[in-house]
Amino acid sequence: MAQITVALALAKLLERMGTEYVFGVNGHGNWALLDALVHDTRIKGIPARAEDHALQMADGYWRVRRQAPMPIVTTSVGPGNANIVSALAGAFYESIAMLVFAGAGATHWFDRGGIEEAYRYAPEEWTQIVKPISKKAVLITRPDTAVDMFLRAYRTAITGRPVKEAPDGDVAVLMIARDLLVRQVPPPRDRRHRHEQSLRGSLWSFPGRPSGQPRSRDAAMLPERAQQCQRLDRSSVTGALLDRETSRSP
Repeated sequence: MAQITVALALAKLLERMGTEYVFGVNGHGNWALLDALVHDTRIKGIPARAEDHALQMADGYWRVRRQAPMPIVTTSVGPGNANIVSALAGAFYESIAMLVFAGAGATHWFDRGGIEEAYRYAPEEWTQIVKPISKKAVLITRPDTAVDMFLRAYRTAITGRPVKEAPDGDVAVLMIARDLLVRQVPPPRDRRHRHEQSLRGSLWSFPGRPSGQPRSRDAAMLPERAQQCQRLDRSSVTGALLDRETSRSP
């Protein structure tokens, strides 16, 4: 079965949601996403001279339309991401709906200070800066959960507070590790297997008990929990996207 990358999956979803424009500044933290948007979708990219300018353009876009689709902003890493803080705060306090894709270094460099990482207290903590001025701010590091996290963030941002009979929203920030964008989204069957494996690991290993001796109650719950994961996975948007894209492959 053919697979698609995380960047392509996100780009295709944005296109199907009706996204018209992506505002931003290019850099090594978001090259893969920009490549997918520019070469594999009809979404128009609007370059900015600075990251805060990109947010201000997205802010104006939402003020004029006040309806879906939301404007999308993309930035790279380090100081580039930090440049959005002032404009992000303005958008947040005015209930402007937008989604920001902020780039990060590769996961195998986390907690080493490489690629302008905010690592002084924990690996890549830049999202801590913007949490007070956004409705949702998360760091995505896994290809099997990236699309679902994006969908939840999109829904969170666009369901804001109604003001003067006009739909309002809020800002959501998704920080994505650079290497994650070029990884392939696991097909539904592989993701289900990984869920089952993680369940077994969590149930069979815990402090105070030798490995291989699970608690009887937890062991009895394992098949039921695995079935729950299977049901959730079959109904996921990620699975539907993969099925649709792979059906088009030769």
